[in-house]
Parts: sequence; C-alpha cells; structure tokens
Amino acid sequence: MHIGVLTLCYNDEKNLKACIKNWQGLIDKHLVLVSEKPWHGPEYELDNSYKIAIEMGVDAVLGRWQNEAEQRNWGLAYLYNYDYVLIIDSDEFFTRKDQEIILKFLNETSWVPVAYPKNTIVYWKTPDYVLSPTDIARLILVVDPKSVLFKFARNADYINGSTKLIDHITYVNITSHHFSYVRTDKQILQKLTSYEHSNTLNNLDIWYENVWSKWKPGSDILVRSQGIEKSRAIYSPAPLEIQQLFE
Repeated sequence: MHIGVLTLCYNDEKNLKACIKNWQGLIDKHLVLVSEKPWHGPEYELDNSYKIAIEMGVDAVLGRWQNEAEQRNWGLAYLYNYDYVLIIDSDEFFTRKDQEIILKFLNETSWVPVAYPKNTIVYWKTPDYVLSPTDIARLILVVDPKSVLFKFARNADYINGSTKLIDHITYVNITSHHFSYVRTDKQILQKLTSYEHSNTLNNLDIWYENVWSKWKPGSDILVRSQGIEKSRAIYSPAPLEIQQLFE
C-alpha cells in the first residue's frame, strides 16, 4: 500500500512547517503545491513557504493555478500511481493516534473512492479557542487518485461521472484539527480575500472591524454568523502534541 499526502499552500509558512512535521515518517511521499498567486483577489508578496518545504525534504512545486480544483487535480496527477492520497491543507493537523487509525483503515479496507473525517474542530485566533458549534460540513480527507477528480474547491466526483460520490460516503472515526482562524490580523485579511469563494462572503470589512478586531477571550459575540452554525468561540485547547508541532 502506497500512501501520499497532498498539501496546498499560499503564504502559510508557520502552519506549513508544522503540517510537514505532522506527517514525517508516516507516509511514502508528501507533495506540497505552493501557489505563487491566490485563487482570488490581489497577489501578495510571497513568504518562505516554498523554501521551507524544500528544506524539510518534501516534494515541493511552486506554480500558478487558476483555481483550487485545478491545483488539487494537478497534485492527484502527480500522485496518480499511489493507492490513496490524503488531502491535508497546510493548517490542518491530526493526533498520532488518529493518524494511525487513518493508515490502519486504508491498509485494511478493500477500497473506497473517498473518505471523510467523522469530526472537525475549527480553532479561533489561538490553539486555545474553538468554534462552537463547529463546522457541520466535512472536508474530503482521502482520495483514490485513479477514481475521482475535484470539481470545485474540496468537492470531488468520479472521473467518469457515471455515478455520484454522494452514494459512496465513508467516514473515518478521527478528528481533523483545523487552524482556519489561527492567524494574525494581517494573515486573516489575506486569507479571507484569497479564498476561491471569497466573492461569496459578504461584508468582510464589517466582520473584521466588528467581530475579529473586537473579540476578546470570554466574549459572547457570534464570531461566525454566516452559515447555519452561528458559532461562538469557547475555551478548549488543542491537544498538546499538536501545539508542540509549532515549537
């Protein structure tokens, strides 16, 4: 069984370094695709993400992809001969116990086209606070690169289109620790304008001024009012082993 990890990154050097450390010695190949430009919005000066990936010994490619699906599919083509590809963003982390569950599941299962984590925790500003309630939607974790292609963002379907992946959903009983909002003021503004779907997010300036800038530990304000979750940020620190990835 040959398993690879595919990570997309744009100006996320601190998280990327921790992400690479998270998977060292566990998989056959880690491919990092570092974007020279965002999927949406203005271009920013590049940080050291590509240099860090090279120095840490993973396969790294610096390129310009038009959208998220194109970039992910480029990575799947690169890793086409692998049995499975783990889709791990640069700000997404797992405990060693859950990594072992993922790898055991892939080595023992007969075949799955895609699989999702059963649980997702999204962190807010620091590794000590999480969104509550958390995301209802789950992001694809595992892909068979010979069977599926990404269609939009992190959504995929069968290559031949004869059937829908929604009919073959598998969940792995692990937790994805997503540091989506664990960023500085400058970084969060850049991230929010760089999303492929940034143009669908309304009133970003108002949200930044009235929510992001005003939130303090213990605040009861809604930090994410869009969507059905209506989340607040509560104190619930990330596992110590994940926090130590940044040391």
